[in-house]
Amino acid sequence: MELNSSTTASDSQTPAAQLEVEPMENTTSKIMELRDEISDLIAPWRDSAERPPFTTGELSVFALIYSDYPLRADDIHLWILNTFTYYKDRALRSFVRCTGKQFGHCSEVVNGFPRDLREFDLPVHITSRADHYEYGIATGPARVYLGRWLEPARQGTFRFLDLSAELRNKIYELVLKISDDGLHQDYQFDCTSELQLLREEWLPLQLAQHDFDEEEPSETIIDDPFYGKQNEFILHLGPSSKLLALLCTCKQIRQEASPVFYGANTFRFGPASMDSALQQLSADTKKQIRSVNIALDTRRFQANHLGTLGVRLQSLDLTHLNLTLDHRNWFHNYNLDRKNRSVLLLSPPVRTFSLVNDLKPFIDLARRAKKVTFFEMNGQGFEDFVREMLRETPSSKGLGASEGMPIVLDD
Repeated sequence: MELNSSTTASDSQTPAAQLEVEPMENTTSKIMELRDEISDLIAPWRDSAERPPFTTGELSVFALIYSDYPLRADDIHLWILNTFTYYKDRALRSFVRCTGKQFGHCSEVVNGFPRDLREFDLPVHITSRADHYEYGIATGPARVYLGRWLEPARQGTFRFLDLSAELRNKIYELVLKISDDGLHQDYQFDCTSELQLLREEWLPLQLAQHDFDEEEPSETIIDDPFYGKQNEFILHLGPSSKLLALLCTCKQIRQEASPVFYGANTFRFGPASMDSALQQLSADTKKQIRSVNIALDTRRFQANHLGTLGVRLQSLDLTHLNLTLDHRNWFHNYNLDRKNRSVLLLSPPVRTFSLVNDLKPFIDLARRAKKVTFFEMNGQGFEDFVREMLRETPSSKGLGASEGMPIVLDD
């Protein structure tokens, strides 16, 4: 799927339900047929005072199928409000309350909007324009997404464990191997965490945002695709407990499926999210993790967790470790947090990585890993420091040395 970065006369008139789809698979008749089915489905709820039984994602799909053009998030929101009396009344009441308060703000009308546009299961594609983003959807994925409303209930059941081991493993891979770019464990301010991944449109846009020397190779690898990400390109998988509900069905399925999830995916952590995640995992589960990308961030009290991770890292035995570090204000934030941890600390501020004792457990983790790569932004020197600590040269094959110089990006 390619990202369209500019508007042209031809694609500006393309129906939202036909973008990026082969013409043979998405004829006008199929779009009109799906619109008719949706029209019959929502008809009883258009003027109802009760809340329609559709999820925010389903409401968004309705709007995109009805539209002849790709829509901005605001346009999707407006279609929902105009179509359903329930939401229109809520919007008016919210507006009245908002204007009646000097410092008031309008409350949420459609629950979870626009955040739910970034749900993992919602099959929309996003297009970047000069000053906004537009959403579209293909009729095939839309019909699958709306299957619980448009398709008859399936009949019959079968016992999953009666399937062959090879077929079960294939199903585990389809369900639990999420993304080649990795899963980001995001630690929320309410002390909860969720798994995130990136839309496939993000990496081409990320590369296009930076000017590279024409003499440089045309293929540039960004070892940390989550760096510089924009909210519109983040997909929310939700809490890991929801994603891994399959592992809770029985002991046999847990034993079979757990190594697939933890061994086939790359996990990206910051210090806080990694501290939280490893604290909840058993020693056996930690040993199943094979690939990790650690963002050694010192912002927003992250440095406080660098020192507590040492013991938790000891049980990891990685095939691939990537260390990401942004040099901007790294030592300033680290020293500030270090001072806050101990008001009696009289040691002078550290200015070199060799004086940061909190990095030693990560060096040990790199020493145990079969392959180590680095991604540095806005400066250099961290990779050289780690390699020196490991007594390896940048050309060492044993460490899986990255080719060329680190890519410098603007956040």
